[in-house]
Amino acid sequence: MAQEDDLKAVNKYIVESPAKTEAATRLRDDWIRWYDSLGWYELNYNRETWDLARNRRLAFDRANATNAAEQHAVESVAMTGLSTEQQQGQTDRRTSTGEYAIQPKPWIPAEYKWIAILAGVGAVLVAANALPKALLASKVKAS
Repeated sequence: MAQEDDLKAVNKYIVESPAKTEAATRLRDDWIRWYDSLGWYELNYNRETWDLARNRRLAFDRANATNAAEQHAVESVAMTGLSTEQQQGQTDRRTSTGEYAIQPKPWIPAEYKWIAILAGVGAVLVAANALPKALLASKVKAS
C-alpha cells in the first residue's frame, strides 16, 4: 500500500471516529487543518509526514480514551501493535512512548533540494563559461 493510501486511511479513521472528549475534538480539528494542507510530495514521499500522522493518530486515541481500560488498550497497541515497518520486514522505529521520532526541519526542505542542485549546477556552468572569456580578455590586455 502506498503512503498516500495509508494517510487517507488515517484521515478517514480520525474524521469518522466520534470524539468523546474536548481534547479529542481539538486534535481532530487540528488534524483536518493539517491534513488539508498536505501537498503531493508530503502525501506520497515524505516519511516524516507519515510519522507525524501516526503520532497525531496516537495523540487522538489517547485523548479519546475515557477510562482506564480504553487507555490501556491504546497504550498496548502503541507499544506492541505491528507497525508499518514491521509489516514490511523492517526494524520497528517507535520510541519507548510508542511514538515516532521527528527530525528537525532541514534548512532546505527535501522537495526543494533539486532546485538548489540545479541552481548550483547553473552557477558552475555560468562560471565555467565566463572564466575562459575573462582569462582571454586579460591575455589580450597584457599583450
